[in-house]
Amino acid sequence: MSVYPLLLHEFQLYQQTVGIYVPDPEVVRRGSTNPFPYWTKIWPAALALSAFLQRQPEWIAKKNVLELGAGLGLPGFTAAFRAASVVISDNNSSCIPVLEQTARHNDFSNVSIEMLDWNSLPDPISAECILLSDINYDPEQFPELLLLFQQFIRQGKTILLSTPQRLVAKSFLTPLLSSCRYHEPGGLYDGMETSIFIF
Repeated sequence: MSVYPLLLHEFQLYQQTVGIYVPDPEVVRRGSTNPFPYWTKIWPAALALSAFLQRQPEWIAKKNVLELGAGLGLPGFTAAFRAASVVISDNNSSCIPVLEQTARHNDFSNVSIEMLDWNSLPDPISAECILLSDINYDPEQFPELLLLFQQFIRQGKTILLSTPQRLVAKSFLTPLLSSCRYHEPGGLYDGMETSIFIF
């Protein structure tokens, strides 16, 4: 059961209406502690990745997909329309029941919800495609994240990263650019310029 009252937000994904459960933002704001519970909001990078998957579904079509640091899971639920299977995961136990409720509400048969931490993932990961949105915001996490990206690239996995245009984000991306297979420059989502990188 969610620690917050939930609102059902409707999104048009592949010409179908999908309901995504979102914690009531007023309740979150009133009860917010430091740090802010980032998982409680659908961020511009998640909107951007969801939109990209609808424009270019060939990246995930009929593949096994893993979304890490999913929060409310909009990109993962978008991928579920075209992927063979999708694991939507986060390391915050509070968002897991919300993700499960969204999966049940939409009756996705190819979606599973798991609690996973990208710092200690099981080995091997069976997913062929990894979805990540707005995960490169904390420089303290960059060394571990960079190792994870490099490991996935060596294993031949496809990484789809949606990232806002921040100076700190660029410092994370620089060592990975030689492995970039596709880049879509920033589009505006909720007023934030957000780019897609595929490795």
